Amino acid sequence: MTRPADEFSVDEIDGCAVVAVLADLDIGTVGAFGERVRAAVATGRPVVVDMSACSYADSTGLRAIALAYAAFPPGSGIVVAANGTVRRLFAITGFDVALAPFATLDAALEHAATAAS
Repeated sequence: MTRPADEFSVDEIDGCAVVAVLADLDIGTVGAFGERVRAAVATGRPVVVDMSACSYADSTGLRAIALAYAAFPPGSGIVVAANGTVRRLFAITGFDVALAPFATLDAALEHAATAAS
């Protein structure tokens, strides 16, 4: 199965490195996700992982999120999960407690700006 090249985007927004997950986060995409997150962390900017367009994550996706969270410098890793499916998955697994996801990208960016100052 061939996967599209635009499963993720990495942009600078309001001084943050934003990694947007634009596809499912599963065994077929976790490698590329990890590469994007490592590159974003390496910029030294606060990192926001925007999962608002992600409609599905499996156990490998959750593991990738946990590994990404562990790679973040303290106070700079933010996960956005605006859709119900991913937010429910976070709640069921307890990730919502550890990651404290924000409902919108704007809210995450505002928090990142406050935490960075």
